[in-house]
Amino acid sequence: MEGQFKIRLAMLCVYVSILQVVSGVVTLYERKTTMEEFFSGEHEKYPLLLMDDVNKLDERVKANKDVDKLSSKINKKMLIMFLHSGLFNVDEAYKIIVNNQKYSAKILAYFPESKILNIKEMESVHKHVSISIVPVPYEGKDDRHVYLQLKQTESVYFAFEMISQYFLMLTRFLISTNGTFDGLVVTVNADGLNFIHCYQAMTKTSFVKTLVKYLQTGLPIRLKAIHFVNAGIKMRLFNALSFSEYTSQQVKDKIYMYKTEEMQNVFDHVPVEYMPCEIGGRGKSHVDYSEETHLQMISFFYPPYPVKNNNDNSSITIES
Repeated sequence: MEGQFKIRLAMLCVYVSILQVVSGVVTLYERKTTMEEFFSGEHEKYPLLLMDDVNKLDERVKANKDVDKLSSKINKKMLIMFLHSGLFNVDEAYKIIVNNQKYSAKILAYFPESKILNIKEMESVHKHVSISIVPVPYEGKDDRHVYLQLKQTESVYFAFEMISQYFLMLTRFLISTNGTFDGLVVTVNADGLNFIHCYQAMTKTSFVKTLVKYLQTGLPIRLKAIHFVNAGIKMRLFNALSFSEYTSQQVKDKIYMYKTEEMQNVFDHVPVEYMPCEIGGRGKSHVDYSEETHLQMISFFYPPYPVKNNNDNSSITIES
């Protein structure tokens, strides 16, 4: 098993170089992208983005005495992401940053060994769950689509905290390589979820509450919609008992559920040409999509040749 893991890891560089050519996992920016290049690309997408506002927000963050590590965690590239999330309002962006750091710190408390999953933990999640960027040929500020589905439906593999952390890592990878975009659209295939999954999530009350608050008040992305397909009574109960209590009405209005017999209605909102074939899309299997995304994520978070950079403003590290 250990030997197979090492072989798989050794092949990552080859796989990723191929995927960058053939997959739709767009990477507009790299770690070495300068702040000037990053701002120029983002301003072209959103002319409302002004460097003056970036500097004002930077001053607000550095003046924060209550969160003494805030300024060291938020570089200017991330300030742009928060400004976009706050509809280019400096005050709103600042509120999101404070919430981001408050709730992400609580989430990270569940992972004392590291701020991110290690490679073996990532491999474990990937083996049991598909969490992937749908390879639409994205351009500029197009909505980005993410797809989730269980690979292993046995409840013993439902490691809720690790799955959530993997998803948050995916959002970090997405904004680091794509910058800003109009909205994040998440499609969840609830096929295979059962009452035991629901119960396991319910037992993680503190974590679930923190995660939901983070997603609705501290995410440096504009969340546009969450679509649950194959959402029968089990999924509706899962949502009602595990999440609904902590979810704001604004977020509830962005959640859509489709029973199996009405599942095709989701294609009024997501691109049928690229969505996985398992839900009636004309794309490849979700297994293929998750493999492409997973390999690029490992390459991003654990590059074979880490880039050393002492300039925070030219780094693209994200601490959310």
